[in-house]
Amino acid sequence: MINQEFSMIYYHHHYLNHRLLQNRIRKCVNHHCFLVDFMNRFSDIFSSALLLFAGNITLSMCLCMYAMTQE
Repeated sequence: MINQEFSMIYYHHHYLNHRLLQNRIRKCVNHHCFLVDFMNRFSDIFSSALLLFAGNITLSMCLCMYAMTQE
């Protein structure tokens, strides 16, 4: 979506009036800010979850290996 909008601005900016050009650029900037915010939130949420998951897997593997060596 943002790629198409930016291409439209870049290739057809001569045909757009100033206000329309400004609105299209604002739309691209807002979309970009949304994507950056979304990725930051996604990273904050899942970095903790993935760390917990990796810790859980590591602990489970260690316990399984210990149990196997005790038999």
